[in-house]
Amino acid sequence: MKGKLILVVIASLGLLTAGRAQIVTDGLVGYWSLDKATIEGKTVKDVWGGNDGTIVGDPKIVPGKVGEALEFDGDDGIEIQGGDELNFAGKNELTVMAWVMVGSDDPVVGVVPKCCGEIVAQRDMNGWCLR
Repeated sequence: MKGKLILVVIASLGLLTAGRAQIVTDGLVGYWSLDKATIEGKTVKDVWGGNDGTIVGDPKIVPGKVGEALEFDGDDGIEIQGGDELNFAGKNELTVMAWVMVGSDDPVVGVVPKCCGEIVAQRDMNGWCLR
């Protein structure tokens, strides 16, 4: 059975902190809120940078933690080509923030894949973690 994944992603080369729905924007290179207002057809707007994504498959817009979110059923995703600002090779720091609700018993769920690796949500006896 395919799992479901709801995802909101923020990527930055610097530190991100949250406080009363505010984020630090210093070093921010992309912000995909996945709210209904930022999705036009198959395009997901990068509301901070110019790295819009393309929806793959047919994810559903659902109520999110704040605003809306996209619900993925296992064969859906968002492809972001991006420019040099999303090529983090040689960087010592990278922050990725995602609000994820996993609706599956699978022990490992891909969250942010990029080329030869990915950030995944992994479940063990202590609960879920991003690695």
